[in-house]
Amino acid sequence: MEKPTVIFLNKSTLTNASFLLCAFFAFAVNSSLFAGNSDLVISNAAANGAWTYSAGVYTWTPKANSSTVISTDIVACLLGSNTALGGSSALNSSTNGAGSVTLLTASSGNQTGNVTMSQSITAATTSATQRTFTITAAGSITISQGITLTPASNASTGYPGTNVVFSGATGVTTSQPIATTGGASTGNAVGGLAGAITFTSSGGAISSAHNITATGANGGSSNGASSSGGAGGAITFSGTSISVTTGDLVSTGGASTGGPVGGAGGNISLTATSTTITNSRACTSTGGVGSSGNGGAGGSITFLAATNIDYNSVASNSA
Repeated sequence: MEKPTVIFLNKSTLTNASFLLCAFFAFAVNSSLFAGNSDLVISNAAANGAWTYSAGVYTWTPKANSSTVISTDIVACLLGSNTALGGSSALNSSTNGAGSVTLLTASSGNQTGNVTMSQSITAATTSATQRTFTITAAGSITISQGITLTPASNASTGYPGTNVVFSGATGVTTSQPIATTGGASTGNAVGGLAGAITFTSSGGAISSAHNITATGANGGSSNGASSSGGAGGAITFSGTSISVTTGDLVSTGGASTGGPVGGAGGNISLTATSTTITNSRACTSTGGVGSSGNGGAGGSITFLAATNIDYNSVASNSA
């Protein structure tokens, strides 16, 4: 069994890298001020924006200083359900089928480019292709409602969970849970792998105050190598500082219900490019249980900070 890895690096090993990164990030943030942006709210109504579709991705682009996108439209795009999407696009999500979703703030507006999620997102996808929910903001991203992305169960294959990739130039904050779970297999098939969860900010802090979980699904009940557990998803935070205050960071591999191998736990990485990491909660990666001692390995856990690292509980567990 491969030995799990836990790594801590502080200022002495990051000084030069942090200087270069900060110089680059400062340039990136200042450059964004010259581009037009809108403030965007994920709400229960659509206004001042339009959907487009290309190469498997639905993209919402604002058309004024303030824009709102409907949360149920995001779900419809991930599912490919028969929904006439809001805004000025006149698209129907069933025409192109299920796809990934990208929300942008770049526009002809003159706002900061902040994104606020005021409606929850829950989607039970039914696609064998892994999708990604992306938000790219010139300002900050504030998640004030939960995100639950758990595929439907399926006999022939465990559907993969949806990736979450949020990039806010001046920070990313969540006060609500985010879960990207793999889909369970009800037959002789591998459980679905979890979606990865990534928060990045070139010029601001990453703050999490609720549970962040990326859980692989259990394998099917039939015996055989094809019914192993699905892998847990990676959890990656990178910003000027990292704060995890209420709620744990957990990546877990699925159990092998009828097959021999449990899913591996995903890697967890926290990087503070300018100041500190404060992690007062548990940070855990655990492999799924397998038969005959063939449990999944726990993923690596890496903390890198320009100054101090303050943590409570870190564990990488092999089943």
